[in-house]
Amino acid sequence: MISTIKICINLSELPDELLIQVFSWITPITVFVYRPLSHRFKRILETQHFATCCLARLHEADFRTKLELMDSESESDSDDDDDGSIEDIDQELNLFPFMLPGCICNVEDSRLKNCRQVYWSSTYLSPYAPIPVALCSLSSLVCLVLRGIRGEIPPEIGRLSSLKTMNLSENFRLVGRIPVELCLLKKLVFLDLNNCSLSGPIPDDIGNLAELQELHLNYNQLDGPIPSSLGKLLNLRWLNLRYNKLNGVLPAELGLLSKLQRMKLQENMLEGPIPPQLGKTAFVDLNSNQIIGDVPCEVTTWVGYDFSQNPRMVFPADIPIRREE
Repeated sequence: MISTIKICINLSELPDELLIQVFSWITPITVFVYRPLSHRFKRILETQHFATCCLARLHEADFRTKLELMDSESESDSDDDDDGSIEDIDQELNLFPFMLPGCICNVEDSRLKNCRQVYWSSTYLSPYAPIPVALCSLSSLVCLVLRGIRGEIPPEIGRLSSLKTMNLSENFRLVGRIPVELCLLKKLVFLDLNNCSLSGPIPDDIGNLAELQELHLNYNQLDGPIPSSLGKLLNLRWLNLRYNKLNGVLPAELGLLSKLQRMKLQENMLEGPIPPQLGKTAFVDLNSNQIIGDVPCEVTTWVGYDFSQNPRMVFPADIPIRREE
């Protein structure tokens, strides 16, 4: 019986280039464990060259079901055409390679450019990364979900012309304004930016997102009036703007949203009067605003409403402050 021979290699004796090649074949979630072992390992595993080698693996013919970049686990289900391009990849993707200089070229030249869905959340290895501009080169992207990000939404986000779902919610380190370029994403169906630290006005051009069905901007620090252009979003079913600093009167154009089911506007600084046609199809929550004046008699035909905590509103005796659906 031939015994198994174990060969031990001292990796520290290998030259940098060979060490990079060795590390690039180890799954990233595993290889990053070696960073604390030495300053040299840490330096090598955080270089642009190592990130490029990881991206280069996407070209390998036998790479079909698994994609792992840097320190995040990822899973991919792909159907390859005859030309070898990936039509659909579902993955959890670390943003580290995209933040390196020159990475845009690497993305465009790799099979990753055909990626359609990206899900990413921060880990203890890469907490609170900014949204890298290189990510906006994924022109085939349909779904983008990012957690644990910081900084501002880059204007280059408008390049993602195929995007249908964008979820950047619960990123309290995401600051700045909603870029007007985001309103170029005309295929967008679902937009969720809730529970961030965004400020400034809602862009008037948001009315260009004609396919939008859900808009969640709640729990931010948005100010200014509600754009009347929201009345152009005729496919909208959910409008959630609660817990912001929005002011001004309610635009009558909101009454044009015939498919709307819920309108959450509570905890703002909105003023009256209330457009009579506002709640024909949707439950309207205006709790804790600064609405003034008489309640329109049309509210008796509304789906439901909540006008509580608006002390300057005048209610007829037969109309309650709140009515559930």
